[in-house]
Amino acid sequence: MKLRFVFLVFFVPLLTIAQYNLDKVTKSQLEEKFYPADSTASAAFLFKTCKLKFDYNAETGFSIVAEYTLKLKIYKLEGLSWADITIPYYVGYKTLNKDVVTNVKGYTYNLIDGEIVRQKVTSEGRVDIKTNEFWAKKIVAFPSVKVGSIIELNYEIRSQDIQSIDLMQLQHAIPVAAAKLKIEIPLFFTYKIIRFGKLEFDLRSKVNQNSINYVAKVGSSRANSDYYLQFNQVVNEAELKNIPALKEEPFTNDINDYYSKIALELESVQFPDEPQKKYATTWSDVAKMLNEHEKFGKALQNSDYYIDDFNRIANDNLQPKEFMLAIFEWVKKQISWNKNKGYFSSQPLDEAYQKRSGSVADINLILISFLRMGGFDAHPVLLSTRENGAITFPSYSYFNYVVVGVKLENQLYLLDASQHAGTSTLLPTMALNDKGQMFYANGNVETVNLMPSTLSLKNTSILTKVDKDGSLSGQVKCIYTDYKCWDVLADYSASDKDNWTQQKEKKWHLDEITNYGLNDLKDKVVAEELFEFKSHKYIESIGDKLLISPLLFQSIIENPFKSDTREYPVHFSYPNREKATVVFTIPEGYSIQSFPKDVAFSLPDNAMSYKFVIAVNGNQMTVIRTLDCNQAEFSPDLFPSLKEFLTLVVSKETEKIVLIKQ
Repeated sequence: MKLRFVFLVFFVPLLTIAQYNLDKVTKSQLEEKFYPADSTASAAFLFKTCKLKFDYNAETGFSIVAEYTLKLKIYKLEGLSWADITIPYYVGYKTLNKDVVTNVKGYTYNLIDGEIVRQKVTSEGRVDIKTNEFWAKKIVAFPSVKVGSIIELNYEIRSQDIQSIDLMQLQHAIPVAAAKLKIEIPLFFTYKIIRFGKLEFDLRSKVNQNSINYVAKVGSSRANSDYYLQFNQVVNEAELKNIPALKEEPFTNDINDYYSKIALELESVQFPDEPQKKYATTWSDVAKMLNEHEKFGKALQNSDYYIDDFNRIANDNLQPKEFMLAIFEWVKKQISWNKNKGYFSSQPLDEAYQKRSGSVADINLILISFLRMGGFDAHPVLLSTRENGAITFPSYSYFNYVVVGVKLENQLYLLDASQHAGTSTLLPTMALNDKGQMFYANGNVETVNLMPSTLSLKNTSILTKVDKDGSLSGQVKCIYTDYKCWDVLADYSASDKDNWTQQKEKKWHLDEITNYGLNDLKDKVVAEELFEFKSHKYIESIGDKLLISPLLFQSIIENPFKSDTREYPVHFSYPNREKATVVFTIPEGYSIQSFPKDVAFSLPDNAMSYKFVIAVNGNQMTVIRTLDCNQAEFSPDLFPSLKEFLTLVVSKETEKIVLIKQ
């Protein structure tokens, strides 16, 4: 069963709060004006439960039934969004029936004239929508929801996929007063219980007997009979109370990585009088499974469909790296990405090549085959994209993306032919999720770093003239490289082009932007931004003095980190450098009275460094600031140092240049 956790916490001492009834809504609950343990909470789960059990069908075998209940209280207007319940479920199986959301019952409770009024979610309030070829969602609309309401929901998800089960999210952006979990697994099956996040709780286990009634044909006849399947099962149970909300902080990779959840992954199956069937429990097991899979390892064995094209590319005059990039460019241009992720081919690779369209797996498996034909040491690298969460354990089901690793001249190149951004070998930003696993045909597995080793650059040059009336005018040139380039182009592409310069004027406090241009130098993954500006914002006139912000609209004037502690890593997406050079022309009749002193400092191991210098030459003053972020992720124990570092940056960049009238 593939589920996406719908609601989106770390271990803290238990708090004493109201004991909420799991069976009925009470008048005192409806009268409650704020959540006792966190008065800032806009809503709270009064309780939520999940029970997983197995079912059996004579024709399709074992399946699972996950039963969910929840009760949620709305405390503030902004909490009303929590009453918009969406239940995603998987419909993209090739050989299994679609998952089904069933037995949906929902109610809204309100206190009206001192009486509890319950309204039922009608059939019109339950709508199924197909999101794409893999996912659908059931939307549950609750009637008469307002501040003070309590909503209650019960539903089941039935699935024939018993291998990978995303079971329950325990932590959210709002508090949870109580949560219960019960997992019943027949002893035929052995599962790895996977915990995400840092919430600490005990799973109590016991073994008992269970039975399932099912209907099957009697021998070869058409008659059906009732049968009774009895078996031993292991029961895992957990009860949690007073789970606080996990607040999202600035510069978070994906907050979903840090909510505590629980999932199951099948390790083995053994029925009576049958040999044990093992699934992947180590990386070597995963490699063996992948290499033997028809849609992965075996799919790489056929090269007949592209041999003529390969011979067109092959050239004895090309150096190895040139040949690798020539193959890379050929595959990029031949096949367009249909936006589907995954690591198993979605169709026979020869069909994808002929159709010139395919999933990321189709495209990059074809690239591997091409490269191996050219004699390159090329292998698939499986990863989990940022929105899919980090993988820190051997798994065959939690990856959702594949790229290509090529070992050449003592260097590892990571390639993704689904991305058509010029001649760049950069991975897409969504793939920069710490580590990936490279799987070799011989069964070896190697962990590879997905982060780029070079800094993405934003280099801003400003030539500006200071006018006596306290205004500025000037020209700006910004150069963006690599991921900085992709970011600015993505922002521009998603923007309202007619209002783009107005948005910049508002963001940077400029009176006017003219002659704006953003040029995409595609072959170099470089963008060039040019414009002219006027502004009164960055000069303050006091008597016969002018106080000027030294970096103008490139100044960092506020520390993004407000908390004193951090429970999860700080993530800056990718290593980068932000450099700003501002050249001021001093107006006639003014001289420089004072300006900020030069400074340079860094974090340990040069993880982040800062340099600020000012030079004066005649009537010109040049300010240069360089801020290097040499690593993308900072662990929570480094947070105090990082916060203090940025406090020093803000302090320096809010100092003033002082001009005095002669």
